[in-house]
Formats: sequence, C-alpha cells, structure tokens
Amino acid sequence: SGDIPEELSNCVMISKIDLQGNKDMSSVVPESLENLPRLKFINKPNGEIHMPGELGKDAQAVKACWTAMGGELEKLEKGNGADISGWRYVYISDGRVSRIDWSSESLTGSIPEDIGHLDAIKKIDLRSNTL
Repeated sequence: SGDIPEELSNCVMISKIDLQGNKDMSSVVPESLENLPRLKFINKPNGEIHMPGELGKDAQAVKACWTAMGGELEKLEKGNGADISGWRYVYISDGRVSRIDWSSESLTGSIPEDIGHLDAIKKIDLRSNTL
C-alpha cells in the first residue's frame, strides 16, 4: 500500500519494476525514477505500462509506425509486452532505438510520419515489403 517509493531511484542497476495488481498502491511514478539509466519500464499497480524518458517516446513511435504499415502488434512485441528490448528486430543502444530491421515483414502502405520521432535511429531497413 502507499506510494511507489522514491528510494527505488537508488537502485541504479534495475531494469524492470512490476507492481501490477497491488490494489492499495498509488500508480503515480516518482520523477526520480525517470533518471534510472537501465530502467526499461514500470508495470504500474493499475496495469498501465510506463516507459521512462526517451525510450518510452521511441517505443510509442515504433508501435505507431509498425501498425500504420499494417503490422500486428502481437507480432512486433513477440510476447514481450512493454519490454521493447525484446521486440521484433528493434535494436536499442544507449537507451534509444538505434536500428529497425523490418525487411520482408509483409508491411504495406506508406512510411508514416511517426518515423521522424525516432531521432536517434541510425539504420532503418524496410526492404522487400509493399510500401
């Protein structure tokens, strides 16, 4: 019960925090957790997923791009849910999405504007799709 403790910000090696199902706990994420260098996501008590900082923004852009080109979210996430480090051919470097390899994934349509939100990306491979 109570709040998510700010003291978790002292756990600099932590990569995932799962608090889902703790009905008496607040779902407010302390600002101090935003700066944890390895934190990929927090599964909040209310079941919402919170991804801190730039990686969270990158994850939203990746999802938007994938689904806009006809990709199924389940196929992208490969059973990893919010853990972007396990997503289909999405590569992370220095806490940001650095590369996407979605060649031969049967993607269709146009490359969405959301791709511009991935401002740290170094390589995008969309060969052999129907774009």
